[in-house]
Amino acid sequence: MQSFKISHFQSEQISKKKFRSVPTSSSSSNNSDPILIYQNGCEITNLCKTEIDNDDLFEESCSTSTKKGCVSQKKIVPLSPTKGLEIKGLRAKEGKQLQINQLKEFLNLIEIAKINTHLRDALILEEINILNSFNELEDDHKYVLLKLYVWQRNWYNAIMFCSKAKLEINNNKHIIAIFTFLAQEQFVETNYKETTDMLELLEQLKVKQIKEIMNELKINQGKFRTKPELIQTILTATKTQATLSKRTLKDLVLDRIEMKLGPAIKIRQDVSDTFDHIYALVTFTNPDFDNIQEYFWQIIHLKVIFPKTTLQDTSVFNSRDNFVNYVNARQLRALLNVYIDSKAQDKLTNIYNLAANSYDLLKELGSMDDKFYEQHLHLRKFTAQHVYCSILSICSEHIFTKNNGRPEEVKKWLEYLIENFRYSSRLGKWYEKLIRLHIRHLEEINYEIAIKLLFEALEVEIFTDRTRMELLQLGKQFKIAKGQKINKTYHNRLKEYLSNVIDESNFPQVQIDSHCIRSNVSGRKRNYVSRTADSELIIKSVEEVALDYYSSIGYPEGEHCEGSFIKALLMLYFWDIIYEENCVPGIFISPLQRAPLDMFTKYFYENRKKAIDERLTDIENRWPEKALFNFACENWENHSHEASAYGKIHDTIEDKKIIQLLVNVIGREILSNIFRRLIKNTREYSSGMPDLLVWNADQKIHKFVEVKGEKDKLASNQILWLNYLKEIGASIEVCWVHSIGSKRKKLST
Repeated sequence: MQSFKISHFQSEQISKKKFRSVPTSSSSSNNSDPILIYQNGCEITNLCKTEIDNDDLFEESCSTSTKKGCVSQKKIVPLSPTKGLEIKGLRAKEGKQLQINQLKEFLNLIEIAKINTHLRDALILEEINILNSFNELEDDHKYVLLKLYVWQRNWYNAIMFCSKAKLEINNNKHIIAIFTFLAQEQFVETNYKETTDMLELLEQLKVKQIKEIMNELKINQGKFRTKPELIQTILTATKTQATLSKRTLKDLVLDRIEMKLGPAIKIRQDVSDTFDHIYALVTFTNPDFDNIQEYFWQIIHLKVIFPKTTLQDTSVFNSRDNFVNYVNARQLRALLNVYIDSKAQDKLTNIYNLAANSYDLLKELGSMDDKFYEQHLHLRKFTAQHVYCSILSICSEHIFTKNNGRPEEVKKWLEYLIENFRYSSRLGKWYEKLIRLHIRHLEEINYEIAIKLLFEALEVEIFTDRTRMELLQLGKQFKIAKGQKINKTYHNRLKEYLSNVIDESNFPQVQIDSHCIRSNVSGRKRNYVSRTADSELIIKSVEEVALDYYSSIGYPEGEHCEGSFIKALLMLYFWDIIYEENCVPGIFISPLQRAPLDMFTKYFYENRKKAIDERLTDIENRWPEKALFNFACENWENHSHEASAYGKIHDTIEDKKIIQLLVNVIGREILSNIFRRLIKNTREYSSGMPDLLVWNADQKIHKFVEVKGEKDKLASNQILWLNYLKEIGASIEVCWVHSIGSKRKKLST
């Protein structure tokens, strides 16, 4: 494999950065950390890079004197890294551990970055040399190192690590030799007593081993039983408990950890960072690949195929600093997901601390005024500022309330975001949350400030219909607020705004009854029960109950699709326009993309307006019927198996005959108008489409149905879609499913 080449940008850094030389398989150094080998809790061999006696490496060399604490050291001979170290697992069948394929795919990521000069320029010389060194390793060593990277970046007992990773290595001496060589080539660390904190080390031990350390050092276990409790007890004791010797309790605990943990390894931080950077460089264009495990799953196991496009050698990160800041921000975003999914007691505290850190980092970076992003508006989402704005938005949702929240802090964040990032698509959400703080959660409730903020928000021109509607729905709370002194002028102005709110009671609606299985779990959807002709009980979802109802009244076919049919048809009719490479610079950077980088931004339609408008006319009335169907069918045959912007088309439209059926029952004019709304803002209008599409193919009729349980409400995006569909002549209905015996919703007549 060829080495990375050095660009002019990188060569300028030679005098600024220290970088490692590219080692060959026989290179060596005299300053690597030793690996200490233990048996039965006693040190057997001090394994360093000079002289390793492989035959006697794990031979028991301690007799009764060893048990008394004597250490027998052996002179050892270096092991050739290319002989006798075959990992049998690398010949495993595909699907067993996917070892060969994981390594191949990771090496492929490196190759992709090497081909694109602008991506390569984001790396510094030290990282390039690490990658070149990695490429020169034997496959066995590469795979072991990849596993250390993919797993949590902790310390692992070398032998236990290979066992858990299911690496079928010949024997233990080969395990130690592999990690000795990786330490020699500066890929892993081995001296864990000096390079990490005690918490990380204790977490690698079993509960039994932790208790043994506490007993040996007379640390009171108390009533604590769980591993985290025992670890915390040890950490507290090291700060408060004295010893009779000159050595501290912390030193003694570290000694015991060393004896229990044995030979341990951890991937070096600079190597880990380099792998993070190379992975981010190649996969940042695909939101599905935030996690390398997910990447391996989709590429190797699911065998995902991406649309083929001509890649553009375009700068996305116009400086090294911008790239590193973006990667660091993404790592915080990933950590936020961990906190949100956590059930720990300190969950909200962790979320707050992460948000506070992100706020400080965002203020340090400042708003984006770079001319580069003014010319490439769709690339702003690949900046640290964009990610930190996202983090603060999500954190605010979790901690803005009085109960267990930080409303004053959230207020400070939102005010900063509104002032400095007014172009953001989240601006409306920030206004909405800030208004709610002023009317509910701040120490001093102030409706007058809140209503002024509402009017200020309603004057923002960039807001979509959905954002404006959600703000107006919030405005209804001012109208019914009791005991709040609000200027009458504000009330009159608000009344004018509210007069434009869509009246959802004007939608066609129907109510049906079904036997319900109630759940005590808050937020869980209800299930319903029906009987077959043979009196067999069948449990159904609320959407399945509705499909049965429409089947009985003249719509024998239908799907619970939530717009997936429409999105699949849009991809088939606009494939060539969506994947046109040359219409905008910087939209196809990586072969792993599902869509152009501006697809889910408001700039997508603007960048292709002429071509899109012409295609809409073709669909509506210009193309003959045969050409209309043939065009979509040809794209289905060529691309339905690929991972498109809305997923694999074949998963939704399994047979191309469905294309003609859907066009016939919906109608060309209605379908083109649905496409027009969706493609003008794919990010905004991809959600909220009605749950069901039901039809009668013989009569060429359809109905879009939004299904709701008895206590549900229509969301703003659902109301807007129903209203739009009604305006363009589509048949719509809201179906309310009630449990038998419940209070029925009063419908307008």
